[in-house]
Amino acid sequence: MTKLDLVNLFQSLHQVKELKGIKFAYSVIKNINIIKSEIEALQKASESSLGFIEYEKKRMELAKKFAKKDKGEPVIEGDRYILEDEKKFGKEWEKLKKEYEEEVGKREWQIKQYNDLLMEDSDIKLHKIKMADVPQDISVKLLEGIFAVIEE
Repeated sequence: MTKLDLVNLFQSLHQVKELKGIKFAYSVIKNINIIKSEIEALQKASESSLGFIEYEKKRMELAKKFAKKDKGEPVIEGDRYILEDEKKFGKEWEKLKKEYEEEVGKREWQIKQYNDLLMEDSDIKLHKIKMADVPQDISVKLLEGIFAVIEE
């Protein structure tokens, strides 16, 4: 099981916490606790540096500055600002990227390293859940998410 599989399993285990059954609940919590330290280490490894956070803040300020406005507020579609003048924004953003070139480069390297880390095998030993202890009302989707810890 890769570290990415472990992250997905951790999320799936949280999704089944509301299901009933004492043995099932015990096994779910036990697995969450087993995986928790690995997840925390992965989160720590993916944290942005203060310099990159500063760059991102300034990049967002630029996007707001060059965004179309509706009643004085920037127009947003989905999770993106709709730019009024993309060319001017692009020029300012290039200046900002040059100013923070080292931080942006470090962040790109960090993301690559993190993605490589996610593909590594994990040596964590999980607590198996007996199929007989799995609640009858579990959906196929939820069962699929925790299938790695089900013992047939």
